[in-house]
Amino acid sequence: MHFSNNHTIEKLNKKYHSVLSELYEASEIDAIFFICLETYANLSRLDLQMNFSICLTEPQLIYLDDVLYELSTGRPLQYIIGKVTFMDLFFDVNKHTLIPRPETEELVDLILENYTSTKSSISVLDIGTGSGCIPISLKYYEKNWNVTSIDVSEKAIEMAKLNAVKNAVEVNFICEDILVLDTLDKKYDLIVSNPPYIIEDEKKDMANNVLSYEPHLALFVDNSTPLLFYKKILELAINGLAENGIIYFEINPLFVIELNALTAQLGFSSCEIINDMSGKERFARVTR
Repeated sequence: MHFSNNHTIEKLNKKYHSVLSELYEASEIDAIFFICLETYANLSRLDLQMNFSICLTEPQLIYLDDVLYELSTGRPLQYIIGKVTFMDLFFDVNKHTLIPRPETEELVDLILENYTSTKSSISVLDIGTGSGCIPISLKYYEKNWNVTSIDVSEKAIEMAKLNAVKNAVEVNFICEDILVLDTLDKKYDLIVSNPPYIIEDEKKDMANNVLSYEPHLALFVDNSTPLLFYKKILELAINGLAENGIIYFEINPLFVIELNALTAQLGFSSCEIINDMSGKERFARVTR
């Protein structure tokens, strides 16, 4: 799959649409294409708006040819280029880390909006580090917060540490299995988690590029225990959450009723469910 020397961006765009049409919607292909041009040809969207008939050099075509081939196999673009933008920050990602989603940006925004009225330092615990996008973003925008983040994967912790350095923030990363902890090391003002919440039965409806490439450890739970991580985190929070502390979760909309019942059963006074931008019940704010 190689392109001739006289290929313009317009022709290349059509080629991307032709090859990727069975994997992505047209709007997604356009987004992928523009990111590829920005990454491998140093061309911005503004450049392309000015002149969509630009001819690419042979090295640029070779890079874009190779990327298109990898994309055609279903490999996510973020893993191909090795980075993603989240909360206007850049994060490196690899096969050991989940690709951060726009919904998770909304979760971070919710937290930051909730604490805009306070300038005091708070103690934050993120559970399920991944690439580090949640704890690093919180620390970046709230410099005086003390942020700790836990993940069971050593490889994920390694990547998160690199991302912290890249974004010039200090986060305390701990490699630990939350499911075997009996207590938290101290009381936290804020606990946040985007834990695995997709049940095995949902796999049949998921895109192959997610199933084949993203870490299942960060995505899936057994059908019989859909709230496995929420239950454990809430149990730890009984003694590990400060008096006026708050827990924020990203959640599976299928189990809102069960989550509400669980928080009540464990003695929490409130479980507010919040919709994401697409109208799905995606977040929970739990208070003591």
